[in-house]
Amino acid sequence: YWRDVTCTDDGNTAIACVEGGRIYITRDAGISWTDASSGMGNKKWGAVAMSRTGTTMYAGTINESTVSLYKSTNTGNTWAAVSMSGSAPNGFYHLVCSNDGTGLVNLNTNRTYPSYSSNSGSTWTSVSVYFGAVNSAHDVAISGDNSLIYVSGNTAVYRFYAGNLASAGAFTGLSSAYQYT
Repeated sequence: YWRDVTCTDDGNTAIACVEGGRIYITRDAGISWTDASSGMGNKKWGAVAMSRTGTTMYAGTINESTVSLYKSTNTGNTWAAVSMSGSAPNGFYHLVCSNDGTGLVNLNTNRTYPSYSSNSGSTWTSVSVYFGAVNSAHDVAISGDNSLIYVSGNTAVYRFYAGNLASAGAFTGLSSAYQYT
């Protein structure tokens, strides 16, 4: 099934991935799509992300024996595997990117420890708050300037400074009473 999609600010360039399939890119606001999986083949793609202009793109796998992250620096024309170290994700469930394409935040497949990279996915660090069964992480966001990270959990929204992932502000007073069910 279609697993993830993201687009540039103007919406003209978008990238989408299929879990157990391919990566597709449009550069004409969805009029036509091309297979951008050349050299990578069918994989269990979990997430895609791109810089504000779409020049830098990422695609990460999910539920594979070897988790992989691929990067393109030419709007998806060619891709290269990223060599990851540190607290590298065990899968790419939800991946977001800063405006310039260097900052990445990812939710792993079990949604327990969101992780952050400030260097295009080469080195990863987990945030300090454990998101377990009671407080699963649901979504992540990163500021365009790569300075703030937000994580939504069952019980709160958390803010982390990219330079200090141990410093979390938990906004627990936010009401979720207006959720549509």
